[in-house]
Amino acid sequence: MVAKMTARKASSPVAGQGSAPRRRLAVSDRLAVFVLAIVFGWLLQVVYRDIILASGVYNYIGLHWRGIGLTISAAFLFLGVLPALWLPLQANKPSQMMALLLHLLVVIPIAALMPNLSYSPLASQFLFVACVVLGLGMISSVGSLPPLSLRPPRLSRPLFRLLMATILFAALIVLSSGASINIGLSLFEVYAAREAFLAQADNLGRVFLYTQSAIIYAFGPFLVAIGLVSRNPLALLAGVVLLAVVFFATSFRMAYFAVFAVIGLWLLIRMFPRRTYAGMLLAFIGLVAVCALADLFLISSVVPYASWVVIFRLFGNAGFLSAGYFDFFFDNEKIIYTQSILAPFFEPRYEVPVPKLIGEFWTDNPENHANANLWADAYANLGYHGILLISLILSLVLWIFDSLARSTSNAVGVLLIVMPSFALSNIGLHTAILSGGVLFALLLLMLVPPRFGEAGRTSGRPSASSGGFASRGER
Repeated sequence: MVAKMTARKASSPVAGQGSAPRRRLAVSDRLAVFVLAIVFGWLLQVVYRDIILASGVYNYIGLHWRGIGLTISAAFLFLGVLPALWLPLQANKPSQMMALLLHLLVVIPIAALMPNLSYSPLASQFLFVACVVLGLGMISSVGSLPPLSLRPPRLSRPLFRLLMATILFAALIVLSSGASINIGLSLFEVYAAREAFLAQADNLGRVFLYTQSAIIYAFGPFLVAIGLVSRNPLALLAGVVLLAVVFFATSFRMAYFAVFAVIGLWLLIRMFPRRTYAGMLLAFIGLVAVCALADLFLISSVVPYASWVVIFRLFGNAGFLSAGYFDFFFDNEKIIYTQSILAPFFEPRYEVPVPKLIGEFWTDNPENHANANLWADAYANLGYHGILLISLILSLVLWIFDSLARSTSNAVGVLLIVMPSFALSNIGLHTAILSGGVLFALLLLMLVPPRFGEAGRTSGRPSASSGGFASRGER
């Protein structure tokens, strides 16, 4: 008996025997993500300086480059990519997806571009970037919190389907009655079409404007997400058609972009289920490289249209406008939300809206509506403290979002948070709650039946249709 026990003990695996290779693999994954983040930030610098700025075509909006030196630029970029060492490698929860997207869309562009754009003291700029990184750290920590004990008013599946059909029908009626739908509208005609739409926007009313925002940032992506996760072609088609109608009616490219953003990130999660962030970095690096090469060799080396429309609008704008907001409000008094949530109680500190104020100050164009990301907007309102306060509030919102998605569908919740994340790269949090899809997305998750859209789930493991998302019992 003793001999058998000894033999069994000798043949059994030593505790933690496979932990060393796993640790080495985890470290290598971390280093790979960190290096990819550096490459991404460096590419943004190169495209902005050597393609967009060098062309001179868009310099009328105040594009410039100070050339502060490699050491200082590298220090800022290192600070901006530092979160790659702790951000989740997977996107199993909505808060994790938003943290990854905000790092790519806002934090890295700010760190890569701001020191060569801002004229404020470098130490103050560094503190601004450090506060932004700390704010992202607060947001990324939400994924490790236990879920809240929420009991939302879940609808039955038939009632929820009826509600979705009713919202879809009502949205189409509002869109068709409020604006003309130009089916033949192309991406090259959007500026002229948008000017015509904005000229009549005041006559359309708030219902139309809130409807198109809710569709772009929440309801349309929700239908697309349901279609992808549950392999329901009818829901997918309904979401795509609805977003297309919004694009043809308003010429807002975000409606066109929402389809590709949700489907693209879904495919990345399917292709890189355990290394989603690395897959996102590779995809974004490839996107930047393709646009730059297209401008240099295919489209036009004189007018870098692809680099401007895709790279600058998607990434560079966050760094460019953050520098403008920081420079103006570094020397002038903060807004303290007197132009938004505190407007009914206090007189505004500036006579014109801040986006137009920054448009005139930073781009020499008073007609330019220079909206900024959530952290630049927070600095404009409350300074450095505002960055941390807004990050805390957003963390609480995401905690609710994670808790609702856990009892419904993590996969749908992760895809539903994509467009609000893009909204926060362009507007403040208080605006995104109403106009950026955050509130409407929360309402959808509150009403959706449990496990809706993930048919075939019989255990705590992800089904084939969920594509690598962690489920309720798996972390």
